[in-house]
Amino acid sequence: MAPEDVARVAKSGVSLRAEIARLGLRYFVKKNSHHETIDQAREKFRSIEALIPYPPQGTCTQRVDAYGAPADLITTPASRQDRYVLYLHGGAYRVGSATTYRHFTWRIATAACAHLLVLDYRLAPEHPFPAALDDAVSAYRWLLANGSQAKNSAGAPQRRRCSICLSGFLAPK
Repeated sequence: MAPEDVARVAKSGVSLRAEIARLGLRYFVKKNSHHETIDQAREKFRSIEALIPYPPQGTCTQRVDAYGAPADLITTPASRQDRYVLYLHGGAYRVGSATTYRHFTWRIATAACAHLLVLDYRLAPEHPFPAALDDAVSAYRWLLANGSQAKNSAGAPQRRRCSICLSGFLAPK
């Protein structure tokens, strides 16, 4: 990283470690992803997971079954009892997991002062539409049944996941 890049990162308020992780993911994940098979892309994501740092002490990650949808419930010291966020990871519906995004899910939980439910929705093509949507609806219903109130809940999708997130919140009860 060039000295001027380090200065830019310092001014932006983003940690140097976070910027290096962002650049590394952009280089290793997106560089040749247009010509990969799904198996190659998934293997690349799994190999990267070993490099992703663990959250700081005091962060609790609990694996839960959200009505059939596996998920991680992230709680930090800043998490309020009455706040919940449903997080839907990126990966174009075909790659990724809660583990792949653990480097910043705890940051979202801390910034929102909320418990963060990170959904491991079923991936395509093995599980075609509407499997991911069904998982999102199940996770949202699980949140409501386990202490969340709709007025204190939010969805945090990554790009394309917005459609699933909005559909999940609007699905008939």
